[in-house]
Amino acid sequence: MVAAENGVPLRVQCLTCGANRKYRPPKPVGTKTAKKTTSRSSKKKAPKKFLDVSTLPVGEARPYAMDGIFEVGDILDHKKFGFGRIEEVFGSEGKMLVLFEDGERKLLCGKPA
Repeated sequence: MVAAENGVPLRVQCLTCGANRKYRPPKPVGTKTAKKTTSRSSKKKAPKKFLDVSTLPVGEARPYAMDGIFEVGDILDHKKFGFGRIEEVFGSEGKMLVLFEDGERKLLCGKPA
């Protein structure tokens, strides 16, 4: 105890680091407040979509390029992710949602004129 008033401690010194702090009395046992918690499993997530590549007309696939202009339904060939089908194009953002064999991904694309 570093400082006290009428026998009530006001400041104490940490025995580990030596710092002086305002005294906080210990919390009474059994008066814990319940925390509001939500488990991750309780949140509803949309089911993941996967693409069955065996049904794609891969002969029509266009190679992916970040500046390429694509339309919904186009088939593209990505060097890393493989074949995919364009599900949605966000023209104003220059992005598109592509469904690949391992799931959905957002990719960059050119903005239409």
